Amino acid sequence: MDGAEVTGSILTRTLSPANDVMLQGYYNATNLTLIDSDLTATNIRSGVTVFGVGGALYARLPKSGQTSSYRTGDDGDLEVGVPPPISRFTVGVGGAATNVVTDNLTGLMWCRDANLAGLKTWNDAVDYCNALNHGGYDDWRLPNVVELSSLLDFQQNSPVLPAGHPFLNVQSSTYWTSTSYSSDPTFSALVVSVGVGTSSANAKTATRYVWPVRGRP
Repeated sequence: MDGAEVTGSILTRTLSPANDVMLQGYYNATNLTLIDSDLTATNIRSGVTVFGVGGALYARLPKSGQTSSYRTGDDGDLEVGVPPPISRFTVGVGGAATNVVTDNLTGLMWCRDANLAGLKTWNDAVDYCNALNHGGYDDWRLPNVVELSSLLDFQQNSPVLPAGHPFLNVQSSTYWTSTSYSSDPTFSALVVSVGVGTSSANAKTATRYVWPVRGRP
């Protein structure tokens, strides 16, 4: 203080369910899990440590959507994966917000109009999404192949989207993703067919549909 070294100690305070207030100037002398029952490894992402608790929560894959079974042990028989929320999609409320849809499974927000941009080349699709101001948001981007595929429901056909979805002008055709094709990344990118639920590589000079997304899953 004023150029002179100051020494001292910090007061400790033992926390418990009955004594959970941390006053200014104190530090916690106990494990915070004593007062926060949710502070457990299974509630923290693997590789992340919060207040000394290492995470052990791994990403879980959603169900494919297929419920019809054609033999024992197939997808429709086992239905492996995380089930979607009862209310899968939420349309924004009021004004421009009605032009966007939030996927309650992934947390991603999508343009409600699935043909807002029309047909574009890959580079034009990336530029279009980056410059888009829509639904009250200006941080749109072209989805990667995993994000776009997350919308698919393989019980459905043409389009392969969950029954009762709120999207408009969905094209049963191929949509660009931001993912370049690893065998030819300079000239090709991956597309997802919303009509049949497949992904493939297309030349970046081809014209395909564009479905902007925002947020991080």
